[in-house]
Amino acid sequence: MPSQATLRFSFGLKQVFLETRLAPGEKSTLPEGSRIFRHAFVNTQEAPIGIYRLEFLFPEGLRAQAIREQLPRPKKSEVGPRVLLSKLEDRQAAILQFAGLHQGDDTSMALELVPSQRSFGWLIVGLLIGGLYLVKFKDLVAKKLA
Repeated sequence: MPSQATLRFSFGLKQVFLETRLAPGEKSTLPEGSRIFRHAFVNTQEAPIGIYRLEFLFPEGLRAQAIREQLPRPKKSEVGPRVLLSKLEDRQAAILQFAGLHQGDDTSMALELVPSQRSFGWLIVGLLIGGLYLVKFKDLVAKKLA
């Protein structure tokens, strides 16, 4: 019997995002359309896990806004972060990695995802500021006649 084995799973899930329910009159602390994804894993087996790796492929139309949690915190001796953002199959993804999970050890991540369609609000604000600049300082930007 081999001393090591590699297991790989791939499956789709429905209703994987946390739903935040607000009381009447309460305002959300998250941007409109954002969703929270949280994953936690605990090694309950006696055998240690050499490397635990979870790849979460974001649904179409969503991108990462923030990594809200990555536990346990990486040690100073570890080179990279616990959660990496990447791109797989032309969609954004998050990868949670942890090495040396012994019985009772756990790892988790929480991500804030927002719609990938960007707002035109900043473009409109920029155009308005540019127009106001041209009107206010027209003597600086106008061609001088000799």
